[in-house]
Amino acid sequence: MDGKKSKKSHCMKYCYSRYEGALESVFGRLGIVINRFPVLIMISCIFVNCALMIGFLRLESEKDVEVLYTPHDSQSSKDRAFLKTHFPDPMVQNFMQYQLPDFGRYADVMVMSKEGTSMKSNMFFGELREIDNFIKKAVLLAGNNGSLNYLEDVCAIQFGQCSVFGDVVLTQQFEKDFLSNNVTFPSYNGTLLSLFLASSESKNGLLLSANGVKLRYYLRQNTTFLSQWEVNFLSKMPEFKTNYTELSYSTSESLGIELEKNTNGDILFFSLTFTIMLTYASFASASSILECNNIANRILLGFAGVLGPILAIGSAIGFVSAIGIQFTSIVGVMPFLVIGIGIDDMFILMSGMTEGPSLTTPSSINDRMKYMFRRTGLQ
Repeated sequence: MDGKKSKKSHCMKYCYSRYEGALESVFGRLGIVINRFPVLIMISCIFVNCALMIGFLRLESEKDVEVLYTPHDSQSSKDRAFLKTHFPDPMVQNFMQYQLPDFGRYADVMVMSKEGTSMKSNMFFGELREIDNFIKKAVLLAGNNGSLNYLEDVCAIQFGQCSVFGDVVLTQQFEKDFLSNNVTFPSYNGTLLSLFLASSESKNGLLLSANGVKLRYYLRQNTTFLSQWEVNFLSKMPEFKTNYTELSYSTSESLGIELEKNTNGDILFFSLTFTIMLTYASFASASSILECNNIANRILLGFAGVLGPILAIGSAIGFVSAIGIQFTSIVGVMPFLVIGIGIDDMFILMSGMTEGPSLTTPSSINDRMKYMFRRTGLQ
């Protein structure tokens, strides 16, 4: 039994040594080629990378969280496509929430009474209706032909009007019944109140108090200016000043927008990281800078070790953008990983050059390049 294990181990070591030797030979030849045509290879690499960076002109980003985190060509995606193909768009007329094949597009507004008190007051309901009117009339978008597009031009239609989840609290009848403790709970006139009332309290089937309400304005998905309306909604809502309520708002695109903000916010840190890496790599490789030894000084190698990964990142993003692949916020971490790996490889190559044959002995630069690539190519 031990003999079989020893024979198997010997066979594996032999195969590994043959595999390692073949790769070392390939990397050695690569070092020879680079040594023979250094200027041509440098110019070619820079030209190819810059040419691929032209793809940045077609750079597009994908912010839809559902698209980003749903597996491509999954069964759920196929079922959703089937529903969209065989069933008519429910948003144009007679819309019901359960008809949506996905999360849909919407604008959310959460209205809370100040200091956590109950919303049982005429002032709260008056301001609540002012907020609703502001969303319907003040949040607008100018069309290409000079027309103004309001909420009614982008909202999902239910019973001939915009579908607003929780709109029962906007009615005068609900206000009257609530103030007189005549609102049944959890269901009121066929509407389940517990879905959109905050911190609700009830007793004997009657609603006693609540601290706030959440309204959801469902939007159509087939309008060309829907995304612009959502952006305008987010920019307009801060203009509404409240007296008796505290206002929070979001849209179906808010999570994607915030993720993109996080990525854009990392640009400053990326620039700082790049500067620190470049400075460290340059000084760490300039061991003989004080002696003015231009042969032993490798400060330019430090620059190259940092600039190389930067060119690789730019060309990679440019290439995939050119062939139509969209940029996602998750890819924003790639530069940090690539720069870290690239600088590590640069120090490994410099270590291999240091261990190579000295120029004071009968050896050429060609021998040093060959040794360096053979020594470090597999690491």
